[in-house]
Amino acid sequence: MNWGTAIFLVIVVFISGILTLVFKASGDQQQLVTDNYYEKELKYQEKIEGMHNVKMLSDTVLLSQDNNNILINFPAELKSNSIEALVHLYCAFDEKNDKQFRTNTSNGMIILPMEQLIPGPYTVKMDWTSEGKVYYSENKIQIK
Repeated sequence: MNWGTAIFLVIVVFISGILTLVFKASGDQQQLVTDNYYEKELKYQEKIEGMHNVKMLSDTVLLSQDNNNILINFPAELKSNSIEALVHLYCAFDEKNDKQFRTNTSNGMIILPMEQLIPGPYTVKMDWTSEGKVYYSENKIQIK
C-alpha cells in the first residue's frame, strides 16, 4: 500500500466517523428545563432583588411536612402582614409532576396539599409580596 492510498483511507474513515456522529446527534431529543427560558432570563433581575430582600429578614422560611400537607412558615416579622405568594413545586426529573399554587395568608403560614404529588425531591420556588416588597426563595424538600 502506498502513501496516497493510506491518506485516502484515513480521510474516508474520518469523514464517515464525523457523519456517524452528526447522524446520531440529530436523532437525540433535547428537552429544555423550562419553556420560554429567554423571557424568564430577562425577568431574573427581579428574582435577584427578591433574594436580597429574603437575606435581609431576621430568619429564613421554614418548610415542613405533616401527613397530607406541606407547611410553609414565614419569618416572625412577616407573621402579622398580608402575604400574597406564588409557590412552584419544581420536579427536576419530570415536568409533569410540577405543581403551582397561588395563595394568600395573613398569619405567616401557608398549607399546601400533597395529595397530588409524586414522592421524590422537589425544589420549592416561592415568589411572595408583603407590604409592597417582593421576595423570592428556593428551598429543597423531599416529598415522602
